[in-house]
Amino acid sequence: MTPHHFLSKLSRILFNSMKSGGGFTLPELLVSLFIFSLTIAGAGALLVSAISVQKRSGVEQELMDQASYLAEYMSRALRQAKKDLGAACLSQSGRNYEVSNDGASWLVNGSGDRIRFINKDGQCQSFFLEGQRMKERVGLNEYYLTSDNLQVARLGFYAAGAGQEDNLQPRVTFAIELRGRVLQTGFQPTTYMQTTVSQRKIDVPN
Repeated sequence: MTPHHFLSKLSRILFNSMKSGGGFTLPELLVSLFIFSLTIAGAGALLVSAISVQKRSGVEQELMDQASYLAEYMSRALRQAKKDLGAACLSQSGRNYEVSNDGASWLVNGSGDRIRFINKDGQCQSFFLEGQRMKERVGLNEYYLTSDNLQVARLGFYAAGAGQEDNLQPRVTFAIELRGRVLQTGFQPTTYMQTTVSQRKIDVPN
């Protein structure tokens, strides 16, 4: 029974009682008020629960949308990377990707928390973590790839076949753990994604 229906029924009972010359005893009135209070409390609890579920769904959807965008954007950029023929971006000529853990020492193959390469427009591009936000550098410009509502808990890259010492097609695996906004209930959505992409252009030794 909704509060509106309960009030209507209670009003009719009171009106009929007054019309017939009768009345409510104090215990009857207290019981009626108690039942009414329970009805209101139940309706309030349902409303709070519905709002909580809606907020939870909202932060989960926000997290999944940004994770999907991030995976697609990074995959496309890494797939379209070009070989550095003049060491303009990478440490040595002929490399396709380089990874690093400190931004100072770069490896042609291996793992790290940042990666750099020549993008499809011939610019030096890199992906890395700044604080708890994902960032990219294109040329001399830097941009955030994740909003401040997200936390990037983990970021890792693994490059293979990125040099000229093997016959492997260059490929990169990246893994990211993302966390959404923390709600008042303490709930925080988390997602983990891992993707492997191969360079689109066939790597022909020079």
